[in-house]
Amino acid sequence: METAKRALKPGEPIPDLGLLTMDGRRARATDYYARSHLAMIFAGEEGLETVRPLLGELAQRYPTLKDEETEVLLVLPQSSEQAQETRTSEAIVFPVVADQAGKAHRAVGATDSRGTLAAAVLLADRFGEVRATYYTGNGDSLHSAPEIVDWFRYIELECPE
Repeated sequence: METAKRALKPGEPIPDLGLLTMDGRRARATDYYARSHLAMIFAGEEGLETVRPLLGELAQRYPTLKDEETEVLLVLPQSSEQAQETRTSEAIVFPVVADQAGKAHRAVGATDSRGTLAAAVLLADRFGEVRATYYTGNGDSLHSAPEIVDWFRYIELECPE
């Protein structure tokens, strides 16, 4: 098993992870630079159980997030085919990417003390700087969608360019 890196901290750059989209393309964090802020939701090995309530809240607020120039990206530890099935069955409205081998999870520190992939939320500004992190593997609770929207409103006020 590949070892996990330490958890990212606010102020650090988000790694340029190459994740598979549903159509087989590679999606990278840099695809969003200068265009939008980025909320990356990492589902852990337990599946969507930990993140499902947050996903529902984010779906309801997705138009508001888009107005705040924010994209939500769900990262699933599945193959791209399984991720597509999950997106369809769960009616997920934002982009979903596959992290079948868990490399992206490990690169951002979304693991528990045993190295098991864990749920996490990373909030990054449009310049790729991590602004807030929540790691269930470290005992954090995932913030609610209203708190995430507030974060991006704050970021937009702080750096409106």
